[in-house]
Amino acid sequence: PRCEPPPRTSTRADQQGMSVARWRCAAGRYLQRTLVLFFLVLALGNCRSDPNRAQHELEQKAASAFAVKLRAVLADSMAKLARGDSAAMQAAAQDIFMAAVASTKEGGQPVAFRRACVELGLVTQLVQLLARANEPSLQPARRSALAALAAIATDDPTSDVDNDHALAVCSAGVVPYVVDALSAPDREVQLSGAGCMAVLAEEPRCTKLLLNEGAVPHLLSLASYGPSHGVRATALAAIEQLSHDPDARETLIHLGGIEVLKGLSTLGGDTPLQTLSRQLLGELQEKQRITIAADASTRTQMAHETRLRYSKIWDQANVHRAYAPIL
Repeated sequence: PRCEPPPRTSTRADQQGMSVARWRCAAGRYLQRTLVLFFLVLALGNCRSDPNRAQHELEQKAASAFAVKLRAVLADSMAKLARGDSAAMQAAAQDIFMAAVASTKEGGQPVAFRRACVELGLVTQLVQLLARANEPSLQPARRSALAALAAIATDDPTSDVDNDHALAVCSAGVVPYVVDALSAPDREVQLSGAGCMAVLAEEPRCTKLLLNEGAVPHLLSLASYGPSHGVRATALAAIEQLSHDPDARETLIHLGGIEVLKGLSTLGGDTPLQTLSRQLLGELQEKQRITIAADASTRTQMAHETRLRYSKIWDQANVHRAYAPIL
């Protein structure tokens, strides 16, 4: 609306009336402009939200597709484990491990996968498989079960949203079987056992269980005399994770851990194993003077940093991990 000025010949009453009319006119123009601006902003917001909505819909479709595939894999794995024969159990454990690796790829749902394995009872079934570890025909299944449990226990090192799965695996009674795997005659079982222990040792309460089960002397022996660099490096990873705990650190030093690391660090050449040994030796010597346990947040950060450092070595060796990004 257009607001006309009052005529010059108007009376004071006319001028007052025109002032009110002019104020109302200005207010109307202001309201009109405000509404136009509001609808422009609203339209712009809708235009901008459309790509976000489309991306969100794509992510939802991917998550739904993964959930369907996950249910099918887990149901099939549970049926195979329940059959009880070695070939079926090995296939089931291997499927679970590969599904764990796949869940951390783009479009996967790693937290949902780990939670489902715990809630559906798959962890318990895998532990029951390990309880039959002395049966020769089950050694391949034993390796796969340890790898699957390590995958389920492995959390996202960049987040604290799923740090409870390692404890769930330990609470299922796996610790004695993991420690026993370190001295198995099959070196692939040793490797899987050390890898599983390195993951479980990230959780402080699991560390205590491993320490009470006598894991330290087995790890030191494996680090010294393991059948391959891969086995030794994985044992070192578990040793370093345990060393974040003051009690485990004291046990490591008491049982000759510093001497073991000195021996490994002075071997000929400059291999990744020697680099890891020298680094761990320096840290262990430094930690000798520390008797106070780190708080939970600091401990988690230290554990994640350790895993990521060793992950670079595993990646170079083409070792598949459930979640070990290279930062």
